[in-house]
Amino acid sequence: MLLMLCLLGMLLTGIVLSIAPRGRFANWNDWTAISLHRYQWISFHLNASLVFMALSFIHLSMNWSRLATILDLAPIDFPMQMRSRLRDSWEATPTTCV
Repeated sequence: MLLMLCLLGMLLTGIVLSIAPRGRFANWNDWTAISLHRYQWISFHLNASLVFMALSFIHLSMNWSRLATILDLAPIDFPMQMRSRLRDSWEATPTTCV
């Protein structure tokens, strides 16, 4: 939920900053959007980005096993390999003694 809020915050501030006037013009004319100055929009954008990155790393570390399973990384792929070997053993042809 927090990742989504940060993402929406970055999206909103990114749009505002992309249409905002350049710094000198904005400072001379006391430009604001929704009662926030340009430097406040920049601060909000940077803080939302930093929180988003921190939460992303936390999310990845908490869910690494699922990601490793999807990517077939060791040692997570070991149970899948054993399962395949077990299933293949049912179809192996028996050797006969002569």
